Amino acid sequence: MDLNQLKIFASLAQTLNFSKTAKQFYLTQPAVSHHIKALENSLVVTLLRRTNHKVVLTAEGEELYTYARQILDMAQTAENR
Repeated sequence: MDLNQLKIFASLAQTLNFSKTAKQFYLTQPAVSHHIKALENSLVVTLLRRTNHKVVLTAEGEELYTYARQILDMAQTAENR
């Protein structure tokens, strides 16, 4: 898990849209999928459920999103100082 993966995951958790997240990070949709899959593999959990044109967070995804926001906020605070 790295900070970039957490940023991408947090964005996807907010938008629930791969296209919007890809656009925000200047990536392709497959690249976003790759980052999310790598994060899932490193944590050995499923973070998202993908259905017909819909993305929802799993319970693990919701929990990670809470931690990701805290981590990203702390990282931003550290950079600002």
